[in-house]
Amino acid sequence: MMDRTLGRLWVRYLKVRGELLYSASEGERSEEWLEMEREAGRLRDRLVINYSPLVKYVASRVGARVPRVVEQEDMISWGVLGLLDAVETYDPIAPARRQSSSRTRSPRFGGLSSTICVARTGSRAACACALRRSRPLPPG
Repeated sequence: MMDRTLGRLWVRYLKVRGELLYSASEGERSEEWLEMEREAGRLRDRLVINYSPLVKYVASRVGARVPRVVEQEDMISWGVLGLLDAVETYDPIAPARRQSSSRTRSPRFGGLSSTICVARTGSRAACACALRRSRPLPPG
């Protein structure tokens, strides 16, 4: 039963989002459009709530492999931000690419990599210096 309800929720969300995109291209911003935008937000929030236990599970699995400096709450918040991005940009028509997981992982865990850098070097200044040395200088 859960998968049917979640599937219907996705169908409704994608339908409302598609109507919003279509009506936005026409340039109309009526009361009906605002109501559709509110409905899309409510559906998106319900989808995020349904998938939030998965975020907590993945954060606990990743947390077992990173230094203790990284708080689990931080990883959960980064995961929820990534989940929001994934729900908003999901396109069921586009074919899934193998690179998509590595491409979307970097923004999600951007805070994680900077925190690990600080944990390894001991200070933010040392991390910033290492980052500057790794980037080439712009011509000028």
